Amino acid sequence: MNNLKDIQEYQRAVKYGFEPLLDWRKFTLPIRLRVELQRQLFGHCTLTKADNIARANERFYRWVFEHKTQVCEETGKPLYDYSAIHVSHILTKGSHPEMSHDPRNTNLLTAEAHELWENGDRKGMKIYPLNLIIIELLKSDYSNL
Repeated sequence: MNNLKDIQEYQRAVKYGFEPLLDWRKFTLPIRLRVELQRQLFGHCTLTKADNIARANERFYRWVFEHKTQVCEETGKPLYDYSAIHVSHILTKGSHPEMSHDPRNTNLLTAEAHELWENGDRKGMKIYPLNLIIIELLKSDYSNL
């Protein structure tokens, strides 16, 4: 595991083809560094102006879609065209706004799988076991803010 300590180490990893904001199995970042990088990349998701939030969300959704393998993590179906509907939050933006622009808090899903995660039987989904691990990781990291 690579422990990144500052923005320069993050940029060096990106230069070599890695994306530490997503690859939590290979890289760890202090939560304050992670939040700083997320704000630089996407903007502030908690600003009071709705248009600022919408622009930050759009940057975030596009970035996640471009940096993850464009295949539904539940069904394995290819996701051919960008749509924000494909970017599903594991922990909802409403209940965890501080995590809303953390790429680890996402799955790429078809619209049907996204709906199932939001309103269906999560425990029956293929992504559920790994998402539980990610939820614990996120809660642990953000508790240190």
